[in-house]
Order: sequence, then structure tokens, then C-alpha cells
Amino acid sequence: MKRIISAALLAAIAAFAPEAREVLYLGDRAGGLDSLRATLGTDDTKWTDVTAPGCGSALAVFLTDSCLKSVKPDAVYIDFSDASNHSDATEGIARKIRSACPEAEIHFTGKANEALANHYAAKGLPTPLYGSEWDKATVYTPATICRKHGLWHNLDAATDSRLKPFAAQLGKVMASGHPKSTLSFAFEGDMFGLYDVAGPAAGRLEIYVDGQMIRLKNLADSTVRMAESTALTGSHYLKRANAAAGEGYALQYDLIKVEPGVHQVTLKLSEKGGDPSYLFLGGVLVRGTIAECNPVKGLPKMEQQLKWEKKITKYMERDEEQAALTDATLVVGSSSIDLWKSLETDFPGKNVIRRGVSGTKAIDLYNYRHLLIEPFNPKRIIIYEGDNEIGFKWTLEEMMASMKKLFHEVRRMKPDAEIYLVSVKPSPVRANRLGEIQAFNKALEEFALSQPNTGFIDIHTPMLDSEGKVRPELFLADRLHPAKEGYDIWREQFGKVINK
Repeated sequence: MKRIISAALLAAIAAFAPEAREVLYLGDRAGGLDSLRATLGTDDTKWTDVTAPGCGSALAVFLTDSCLKSVKPDAVYIDFSDASNHSDATEGIARKIRSACPEAEIHFTGKANEALANHYAAKGLPTPLYGSEWDKATVYTPATICRKHGLWHNLDAATDSRLKPFAAQLGKVMASGHPKSTLSFAFEGDMFGLYDVAGPAAGRLEIYVDGQMIRLKNLADSTVRMAESTALTGSHYLKRANAAAGEGYALQYDLIKVEPGVHQVTLKLSEKGGDPSYLFLGGVLVRGTIAECNPVKGLPKMEQQLKWEKKITKYMERDEEQAALTDATLVVGSSSIDLWKSLETDFPGKNVIRRGVSGTKAIDLYNYRHLLIEPFNPKRIIIYEGDNEIGFKWTLEEMMASMKKLFHEVRRMKPDAEIYLVSVKPSPVRANRLGEIQAFNKALEEFALSQPNTGFIDIHTPMLDSEGKVRPELFLADRLHPAKEGYDIWREQFGKVINK
């Protein structure tokens, strides 16, 4: 029996339905189940209704696992309107059902699902028709996986007047209306999202992935609310449904695609724009698996993010010209590289490319690697990061993990390039952190020398006096960045690499 529900097939389905002991209805058509039950006329069948009007199969696939924990159906009707049917996600629903209930009959609605109906007509779990990515789609209760900062409340949707209409779908909700409040979680996969309630005060939500405030570009697929993370285009904020509409509250979901891997995600209620922000978070959607949460310290503020983007855009004006340079040295890093304005002319006859961005950490350079490193084909790459990690009180373990992640990605992108890691300078403003800086420099040097085609540049030791103390005359009035006399030392030490 073909499992496409149509007027011509309802009679055939009805012939099967009386044999079913338990039937699961999974769909988003208002009144869809009532219509189906009236047509089938199966009073002795136990129905479980999982109806969420307008949710679409791209959300339903995340909710399927929780449905199947309490229900082991003999038959399932997957009933989404054409406008909300995402075929890949719909297949994910079918595969989840077959994995949990191998003997269950699966019925699809809609002409668009005819290929799926034929593919899953026989029992068993066939090879995917569209793909198996959605098999890993799961919803998590925020309180069980998130680390919170700021003022948050755990609300019971059944007793909150704003959330009561959605109690069956949400249960417990994590809520906050305080700017700067954050929630963090980590996962390994390629997609995450939010299942929440939007209303007049939904406001703006900033999203950070691996320490970077991502921009969001909506994907041109009308069947799913999905955006992808981008570097310099798209919105800095997640666009919330019904925000400031004054039309009550509504369930919504948003999905965000990222590069496959392990990611640290932070959600932040924005303080920008003057409008209040509020988040009622009922579920965290993940296409992958939950990982250990270690929120990145020192998240960039909007002002800093905009400065970074402006700086990188300015650099990109010279990318084509500098990418053609032969025997080049690419120097990347934080403000000490950014402020070394004479770097490209300090080594006559040598092709030096400066890509310094003030305020960055190794994780930030990793996030912008496609714009700051990938366009070039240098003979050697010199990396200076770590200063700002010290400022944000990263531990030695955190700093080395971040530097290694950056290093291995640079090595992957540029397998033939020489890579040099630079020690963190001993600035007067951080004189009380000298021991931590030196411990990091030692670990960084040991790591660099353990890697093939890799070296270490020590600018730290030459900037100390004979007693091992910081020399303030080498620094600007801010007591953090090198003055001309400080850069003279840098030029000498970098020259041992660039001039060889």
C-alpha cells in the first residue's frame, strides 16, 4: 500500500487503521488529525497527537525523539503542508521512527513526499534518500545543558499566563529580560537553533560562536527558518518573529548552520537599540551531540566587532595585490602587529604582509582565518597572539588549547609554509602577570619546536632588563604597546627570520 494520503487512498488507509493499537500523528495542519480520524473512523485506536501549527518538519524532526520516548506507535502519519515540508528533515523523522520502532507503518502526506513514501514502503531502515544529517537532530532542555550568566528564571509554562498556551510543547522555560544576560552551551555538529516564544518584547539577540559574534544570512528555503553564519555580511542580530508587533505571543524556532566541528555557543540579550529584550527559551536545538561547555572569555562587544570588520574590509582592498607576492612573509596578530605601521617597510627588499587586528585573541584570528590568512600563499607566517588572553585571565591550558587550534588550522591551510609563533611581550601594565606570561611563552616555545617546519621568535627576553624586570622606556604612555624603541627590538628579532 503506497503511503501517500490523498482522497483516493483514504479508504485503503482505513482498511489498515483498525489493526493499529497505537497511532502517532505528527504534523502541523490545524484540524489535520480530526479530519483524519473522522475519515478513518477508528474509535478503538489510541491516538497520540503531536500537532504544532506552522512548525514544519524542520522543527518536528528535533522533537521526534522526545515523542518516541513515551509512545511506541504501530503507525505514524507524517502530515505537513507543502509550505512547511522540508524533505530532508521529513526523511529524518522517518529514519528516527524506523530506528526506534522498526515495525511501525509510516504514512506520508503530500505529493512532494511520494519519493519518501516509496523509499520507506518496506520495513527496515534503508540507505538515506536525501541524507542522514537530520538523524542527529535533537532538542535539549536549556537548564540541563546551558551555563548561565546574569539573571535567569526557570518558568513552568503551565502556570505562566504568557506561556500557558504552549505548555504542552515547552514544559520548563528558561527566561530573562536583563540586558547582557547570557546562556552558553557546546555541541559537536553543524547546526544549532532555538525553540522559544516570541512576543512584543522579544527584542534583539546576539549569538556568539567560538567567541565571535556571528552575522546571519537567511537561506532561500521557504520551508524552514534557517540562516547560515557569515563573516562580513548579514545581520548581527537574530531576527525574532513577532518582536515589537504587539500581537501577543507565538511559538517560533530558528536554525543556524555552521561549519562541522565542536563549537562553543553563547546567546546574549542585546543592550543595543534602546528596545527591551526578553527570551523565553523552551529548547536548544542541536544537529549533532552535546559537548563540554567552556564559554570563551572576553566576548567582543558590538563596537569592537564593527571595528574588526572595518579593519578587515580595509585590508581586503589590497588582498589581490598582496596575494600575488612571492617569497612573502605574512604577519598576523593583535594590536602590537596592528600598530607596527612600519612593518612592511622595515625589511627592505622583502615582501612583508601585515594583517594585525587590535583586540584579537587566537580564537578570533581562527574565526577570521579565511579573510586574514587564506587569501595568501606566503613562504612563512608569523603569529603574535596571547596578550589579550592574559588580559582576560585565560588559564595556561585555555591559552595553549586555543593556540594549538589556530596553529593546526593554519598548518592545514598552508601545509608548505614556515610557521613562527611569537612570545608574549612583558608590558608594564601586566608586570604583575609576568610569571603567567613566561609560563605561556615556555609552553608555546616547546610546542613550536615540537612541530615540523615551525619556529619560535622570542621578543620577550630582550625587552627585560638585566634583573629580569620590564623596561618601561620601551612602551607608549598606555604602558601596553611598544614604542619605537620597543619595535626596534622586534625588528631585530623578526629580522632573524624574515632576512634569512
